[in-house]
Amino acid sequence: MAMTRILSPSLAILVLATATMQGQVPPAPAPSPARPVPAAAASPSPGARLPVRRVVLYKSGVGYFEHLGRVSGASTVSIDLTSGQLDDVLKSLTTVDLGGGHVTGITYNSEASIDDQLLKLHLPPNPSGSRSQLLQDLRGSRVEVRTAGSVFAGRILGVSTQLHRRDKVDISFTVDELTIIGDSGDVRTFELGSTVAVTFLEGEVKRDLGQYLDVIGSSRARDARRLQVAAAGAGTRDLFVSYVSAVPVWKTTYRLVIPTEAGRKPFLQGWAIVDNTLGEDWTDVQLSLVAGAPQSFIQPLSKPIYTQRPTVAIQGGTVVAPEIHGGAMTAGPSQIRGRVVDPAGQPLPGVDVKALVSGREAASTTTDANGTYQLPPIAAGSAVVEAALNGFKTVRRALVLRGGVTSLDVTLEVGSLAESVTVSAEPASPFVRREQSAELSAAIISRGTVGGVVGGVPDAPPPPPPGAVEDAMASVDAAAGSDLGELFEYKLKQPVTIRRNQSAMVPVVQADVAIERVSLWNAGRGVAQPLRAIWLTNDTGLTLDGGAVTLVEGGAFAGEGLVDAIRPGEKRFVSYAVDLGARVTAVPQESGRRVSRVRIASSVMTQSIEERASMLYTVRNDDTTPRDVVIEHPARAGWALTGGIKPAESSPTAHRFRITVAPKSTATLTVAEMHPIDSRVSVSNISDDQIALILRGRNVAAGLEPQLRAVAAKSREVAEVQRGIYNRQGEVRRINEDQGRVRENLKALKGSDAEKALAERYSRQLSTQEDRLEVLRREIEAAEADRAAKQQELSRLVAALSLDIELP
Repeated sequence: MAMTRILSPSLAILVLATATMQGQVPPAPAPSPARPVPAAAASPSPGARLPVRRVVLYKSGVGYFEHLGRVSGASTVSIDLTSGQLDDVLKSLTTVDLGGGHVTGITYNSEASIDDQLLKLHLPPNPSGSRSQLLQDLRGSRVEVRTAGSVFAGRILGVSTQLHRRDKVDISFTVDELTIIGDSGDVRTFELGSTVAVTFLEGEVKRDLGQYLDVIGSSRARDARRLQVAAAGAGTRDLFVSYVSAVPVWKTTYRLVIPTEAGRKPFLQGWAIVDNTLGEDWTDVQLSLVAGAPQSFIQPLSKPIYTQRPTVAIQGGTVVAPEIHGGAMTAGPSQIRGRVVDPAGQPLPGVDVKALVSGREAASTTTDANGTYQLPPIAAGSAVVEAALNGFKTVRRALVLRGGVTSLDVTLEVGSLAESVTVSAEPASPFVRREQSAELSAAIISRGTVGGVVGGVPDAPPPPPPGAVEDAMASVDAAAGSDLGELFEYKLKQPVTIRRNQSAMVPVVQADVAIERVSLWNAGRGVAQPLRAIWLTNDTGLTLDGGAVTLVEGGAFAGEGLVDAIRPGEKRFVSYAVDLGARVTAVPQESGRRVSRVRIASSVMTQSIEERASMLYTVRNDDTTPRDVVIEHPARAGWALTGGIKPAESSPTAHRFRITVAPKSTATLTVAEMHPIDSRVSVSNISDDQIALILRGRNVAAGLEPQLRAVAAKSREVAEVQRGIYNRQGEVRRINEDQGRVRENLKALKGSDAEKALAERYSRQLSTQEDRLEVLRREIEAAEADRAAKQQELSRLVAALSLDIELP
């Protein structure tokens, strides 16, 4: 199939710009005639390729592939892969014979080395490429020798080289001679010239030589792995194969076109770059591109793995006589399945099939892409199967179901009014649906391609009318989009052809968009000049994948930018150039702390402290046109904007403020922020300074000051009593320590007169200290009782205190 070739994005823009300056614009290629996707490939011969019919590529570097082709009788089809792809295929492979046949085997070539594979053949270790040497290596093999006048069969005795001399000419030369021993024992010798044919008669030798050539041939592509699927069945039918394989990540690029014609909306054109590295051509495939990253992993399933196993002795068993078990008394559930085709034998997808029992619907389903259906199980008994499709006559078939599976194939006749079926974008399905809409085209891009065929601009075309190039770009037929949970799918409306080891650009987005022209400034860039940017609103209804954006304005290149994925309804900046006509400066202003609010509740006083800061932005517009400047002010955790000014929008990292600056003028913007901090203390510890701070608040109640003063006074009384208790307790500790020292001294005395006098003095001292300890204990008890009374009074005063005052 001929495929329209397109220029790369940058080359297309340069060619367009050059052609515009020279008055030459390449004409858009004529639309390719639409042709429907073939129903299926021709019947493959053994080892033939099974064509790719559907491809779904994911951003995680994997692709889902569906092959669908027709086979006849016992057939073998093949799919070429690499070793890395084969591991993924073995992990995800699905094969289904959709015509009632069955898959008999799936094989692939070994990953063993060439030497290991050759050792398994019944041939010499290194067969030579020379015929004489090969015959010598295969001595004893049975062969048939054909010459111009005779045919002789026997076994090879050997090959020798003989020196011959021509008569009357002093020239000698060598000749290889083959010696054969016939079945009757006679020996014949043949010169191995170009007219002598030698045929091996033993099937084993011929097979080994064929395998040897296959192994040698496969060594040219060491990483090529061929998967072969064998199927057996009657007649011509469809064979379906699907799997997941590693593929390059598809990329997205955009063209944001701002038309020259006044009043016309800007439009966004998106293209996906797709690489075919599968090893198979993609011919008229249904291509879907999914923006998302489903989980996938690599497992080396194609490599042989051996493990050590224990040896277990065989245990003798008990011989048990067989038994015959009777069947059930009633029939089990019945299931109906089959295929629905048109009068030409072609499958009909989308047919509504119902099973009616006693006139009521008991089960229903819809035929798949191959016209096959399978109804849910129903009870045994009489039933009527009904098949209906718009444009065809409804068919009803009466059945008697006796349990198990009942097969019923149905042929629908064309009705009086034939209706076309158009399949729109839909979620991914394990089977391929045939598109019956006449809108399907055989080319990737049927009209409106920018640039034309690679190789240059046609000579001296007539100048295009104003906006003709933009009209052509706006007419590209892009993909249909649909949500798939966390993913998003671009499903191309036209079939795509991409040869193996080639890449292509396919259209995925074509829609008008809403934009605003702004200049974007961020202090993190470290320069005064802002960036020229487009404030893009995604009102396309599609999820736009991230990628490069090329801006085309006035028919020429205006700049490039990058964008992340944009969900429907989101706004995003696309910066594309430096604004040399504007400058922005930022100067920090006031900073400090102040108490803004005091609250007392549940005996706890909370002071709200505000840390304040502000930034002054000055914007100078030196251009002759006004500027809408968006300033990105950093968003700091825990800081809130104050002063009444609100940003146009906020991101996780910045608040965006919009300011309009007239030509040749200056404008300023002050952004103030506040960071709240709470400080909590017990009300019983309130100080005179804190009381004074509270009394400066707005709307302070008239009776609040006496309450606060009473709390402060009672708190001081409690503190004074507590200090007295601490002092007396300290004196008790000192007396106890001194008494311990005195008692130790008494123990050391021996009973002399001098020591007796000292002992009497220690005794008087201990007696005096005991009297003082008794007084201190009574004072401490009285003080603790007084403190408890005063603390109770303080608690009463504190519990009665409650306020929430905002400070000026």
